[in-house]
Amino acid sequence: MKAIVVSLANTAAWTAITMLGVTGETLAPWLDLNRTTAPLARGDWADVAPARFAASAALWIVIPLLLGVARVSRKEVK
Repeated sequence: MKAIVVSLANTAAWTAITMLGVTGETLAPWLDLNRTTAPLARGDWADVAPARFAASAALWIVIPLLLGVARVSRKEVK
């Protein structure tokens, strides 16, 4: 349930971040998972697209995965 809410709020959050000015416009192309996966759908996988995808995937997929694994492995088994 939480993942669905986060997924739906993602678009609104990045719209707000982009409105922050130069900082938001700089961060969004690198960290917005929707933008970084768009070249995969278009078949335009060139220039900095792989680096941007890696940065956003690390932020939204790898880090939460590692935190979840650490949380589960530390949990006491009853």
